[in-house]
Amino acid sequence: MKNLYSVFDSLNEEFAQPFLCNNHNIAKDMFIKDVRNIAKQNLQKFSDPDISRYSLVMVGSFDLNSGRVEPVDPYVIYDVKKDFDFSIFEKQIDENNKSRGLELQGDN
Repeated sequence: MKNLYSVFDSLNEEFAQPFLCNNHNIAKDMFIKDVRNIAKQNLQKFSDPDISRYSLVMVGSFDLNSGRVEPVDPYVIYDVKKDFDFSIFEKQIDENNKSRGLELQGDN
């Protein structure tokens, strides 16, 4: 039996394609790594990492022997807005805020 997870995007109000993991810890680890990568990419373009809209949700389980999907009432395993440590990006956010608009000044 494996757990079935999906990422919920509260901005777009939709779930992403579900994926399988053995347990919550593995799913959270994968999800947090993806969130960090998204934040790093966003910080290159924006002043903030724009990741607080995502949460990891368990939506069911999958029986490997029978092929049956057993749904559960979706529940949040990891909420970026509440659980993520944004302090790892504070230096980059500060630098982005200080340099905001400077790229336009060089075009004169």
